[in-house]
Amino acid sequence: MERKLKELLSVTDDDIRYLAYGIGSGTTIGLILGFFISNPPLGFSLGGVLGIIVSGIYSIYKKLVESKKD
Repeated sequence: MERKLKELLSVTDDDIRYLAYGIGSGTTIGLILGFFISNPPLGFSLGGVLGIIVSGIYSIYKKLVESKKD
């Protein structure tokens, strides 16, 4: 159990790549939406936070799928 948890929470190069893509795409989308609601800083911040959360969930999901294959 401890080993699986350690593997699930470890950070790999792919996790860092997903995080970078999540932050970049989230802030871009948030900034564009922020222009429409007349508050670009809020959209930028919200997009960055959502990008981090989504990329973290995606990384954990990928690790769970890979561990079920083994």
